[in-house]
Amino acid sequence: MTSFSLNLFLLNLIAYFT
Repeated sequence: MTSFSLNLFLLNLIAYFT
């Protein structure tokens, strides 16, 4: 898993919780 994919995953989590 690339850091880019991880960043997208984290952004999706943040968007989900906000």
